[in-house]
Amino acid sequence: LLGAASVALADEQVWCVAPPLYRGQPLPSFEKGSNMEFRGTYRDLSLYLRPKSEASFMGGACKEFAAHQSENNGLWVLEFDYADHMQLAKEASQKEGLDVLAWRNKTIVVNGGEAVPDRLGFDACGSEVNKRVISVPPTPVLGPKPYTAAEKAIHQKYLANVNADVVAALDTVTEEYIT
Repeated sequence: LLGAASVALADEQVWCVAPPLYRGQPLPSFEKGSNMEFRGTYRDLSLYLRPKSEASFMGGACKEFAAHQSENNGLWVLEFDYADHMQLAKEASQKEGLDVLAWRNKTIVVNGGEAVPDRLGFDACGSEVNKRVISVPPTPVLGPKPYTAAEKAIHQKYLANVNADVVAALDTVTEEYIT
């Protein structure tokens, strides 16, 4: 279930929370001239920023909340492995005066700038157990640029040559070894 709360509006943009993109799924393409911005996909959701003047997209699958600062609003995505941990973080966020702007499954979106991890007692450097604390990028996520024909030809040439060292490494690593 997805929830979203509105906050005081300070500019003309709206955040959109949508289902996550999955590995191999292409980045969304917006109509030419659109000012929609993709801000990342996370385990349980994707974030977009759109001008209020543009129509909502994704046929209602996108739940919106108001932008209230500039750049990335100081947004953080908090992913939890357990629903009860997420609920405790939602309560702690509200107690600390941080806005829980949206949630989906076991992921919440919180605003409060750089202070969020400290105020919640989280480490944003990846050493948290059973949770991930991720800052939302202040600029659009664009994805890799497509290869030019010349670049593609160079890489295809490399693919044609089998590297014996790589084959030997692949032969020694089993699925049981890496799991």
